[in-house]
Amino acid sequence: GGSGDPFAGLDEVEAAVLREVSEFGIPLHAWEDTDYLFGRAEHGGLLGFGDVVRMIDPSYADDFWSQPGHLGTEESPLGDRIRALSIDHRSTVVEVMVDDDGRPISLLLDTAAAWPDPAELDHQLLGEDGAVVARVVGVLDPETRLLGLGGGNDPETLVPGAQLRTDNRWAIALCTYHRHQVPDARDLYAFEQFRDPTGAPRFPQRPAQIGPMMLGGISGKAGHTGSITGKVIVIDNLVDADAFPWHADWYAKRVHAALGDATDDHFRLWINDYVDHQYEDPPEPRSGRLVAYRGIVQRALRDLCSWVEDGTAPPSSTTYVVRSGQISVPDAAADRRGVQPVAILGIDAATSAHVAAGTALRLRAEIGVPPGAGVLVELAWDPWGVGDARPATFDVGETGTVVAETTVVYDRPGTYFASVRVTAQRAGDEASPFGRVSTLGRARVVVT
Repeated sequence: GGSGDPFAGLDEVEAAVLREVSEFGIPLHAWEDTDYLFGRAEHGGLLGFGDVVRMIDPSYADDFWSQPGHLGTEESPLGDRIRALSIDHRSTVVEVMVDDDGRPISLLLDTAAAWPDPAELDHQLLGEDGAVVARVVGVLDPETRLLGLGGGNDPETLVPGAQLRTDNRWAIALCTYHRHQVPDARDLYAFEQFRDPTGAPRFPQRPAQIGPMMLGGISGKAGHTGSITGKVIVIDNLVDADAFPWHADWYAKRVHAALGDATDDHFRLWINDYVDHQYEDPPEPRSGRLVAYRGIVQRALRDLCSWVEDGTAPPSSTTYVVRSGQISVPDAAADRRGVQPVAILGIDAATSAHVAAGTALRLRAEIGVPPGAGVLVELAWDPWGVGDARPATFDVGETGTVVAETTVVYDRPGTYFASVRVTAQRAGDEASPFGRVSTLGRARVVVT
């Protein structure tokens, strides 16, 4: 409207959530910057939502570490382990580094706390009485003891001699926030593990369910009823750490409930293995166990265009089963369907091997492409499982399947995850960089 406030008209809590997200620099209309989209550029995790939880539910971390029913107080092996991970570190600011304009850009500390992801650590300035004076926004490098400063800090409080508290209380507490956010809807079936036999939540619940608020804010208040009227292809990934595979099944069930027998005229769900939330080129150290994602998106866009413009139906949805919230897919490409090829890697007819160093092993891959998913255009071996896959020649059998073999010798003791990476392309164009859908076949080798 004309008020200049994009959140005018929303209720107070929803507006607060969206203002908080927008203050991180995340454009609400189009998140092109994946550093923001996947939480790498800001404290607070995925989309900065960790900080949104902190704003709406500021007492949660205190309750997590002090109140019954929370993992921080639970008398169990897991509770013991969680408490052992807790960090509460005190340090002193030795020097304040400034830029050419005199603005503080980092703090040199006398000592530094270590944690696998320094962005998850919280830093607070303490007064003479030990009480928290202000939160310091920044990321700590434990090796250099430099706390790189972000935005929103008060430069007047950043002085040599200031006392700093560093802890991971929120980072740990947020890991089980979902236990205390059990939704009312019973079709969100993975949450059923957090209910007792009567259907009541097993753990204390927080005053507000934040998930629906965030969902409404980032989706234009979409109801996700499944009542689609156009054509939709959903891509889902089995090792996605940010959007779990069962989420897509939940939506597919809603589509089927809304459309019934007409579902196949409007909807596809393609589930892919060895793919995370995104990545064109999976980074180290995961490059040996993930494949690129963008080619799957390109394939879906091309098939969607053909479906809408020419009436050419895309390949069938992936076949899968759900057990306790976990998605499982068949081993055979013809049974799995979808668009991702399937590769089964064996070692001398087994799925794993224990051998002495210097032993020659035969790796054998059986590869299939689902009906309508295209043609196999590349096969590459990575015997050490480190992402250094070397292309090799292959022959397509009369049934369209491929069987490929190679021999490898492991000279050094260790555990290796040998892999074969195979790629299919919609038109079978080996030269095209677009629409390439890859997968892995993996097997374990223990060398003594």
